[in-house]
Amino acid sequence: AGWMPSPTAGRTTIMAVEFDGGVILGSDSRVSAGQSVVNCFFNKLEPLHDRIYCALSGSAADAQAMVDLINYQLELHR
Repeated sequence: AGWMPSPTAGRTTIMAVEFDGGVILGSDSRVSAGQSVVNCFFNKLEPLHDRIYCALSGSAADAQAMVDLINYQLELHR
């Protein structure tokens, strides 16, 4: 038997479902730090443009910095 993650380890659930006419995105809203939940209401689907979203996972600060950079570049090239 190999390494198995703890059932309480921080994980992100993000999914997309395609249907005739579009895509539905969904995610959990929990942010954890180690074994502790530090925010229960974090939006992990960040709009970048009218039809473009970024699904955030991993370090919240790193992910938000990437979203800010992408938003800046999209606005610059618009």
